[in-house]
Amino acid sequence: MGNNAYYFRRKSNDKLQKMYNQLVVAESSLKEQYDRLKQLGCDVVQGYYFSKPIQASEVEKLPNPIK
Repeated sequence: MGNNAYYFRRKSNDKLQKMYNQLVVAESSLKEQYDRLKQLGCDVVQGYYFSKPIQASEVEKLPNPIK
């Protein structure tokens, strides 16, 4: 699937989630993906762009863990 098809599907899905007041979360491994996902209105972006997978015990040691 090409990038344009992916982003079209992502945007459609995000609009549906916003209609139902749901938090929109996406995954990114590249800066370009992060920028595009934020343009599409994603509320939260996670993934390798920010960090490799870590254990829950390591999350608690981060300066601003999500609780």
